[in-house]
Amino acid sequence: MSFSDSISLVTGGAGFIGSHIVDKLLETGAEVNVIDNLSNGNLSNLENANNSSKFNFNQANLDDSVLKKN
Repeated sequence: MSFSDSISLVTGGAGFIGSHIVDKLLETGAEVNVIDNLSNGNLSNLENANNSSKFNFNQANLDDSVLKKN
């Protein structure tokens, strides 16, 4: 399956499970955006993803006002 033209959002992407999902999506060619507040996750889980130009990380809570549309 190819996701080369897709844009994905992974919440909790710095966690153990989320980081594996991020890696698999990147392997299929997807652009991957991650939102994680790092309360349980760790940036070291995203070391492989950080090498990809199709990866973007945002440290935030989903309830942060910067993420809310007014």
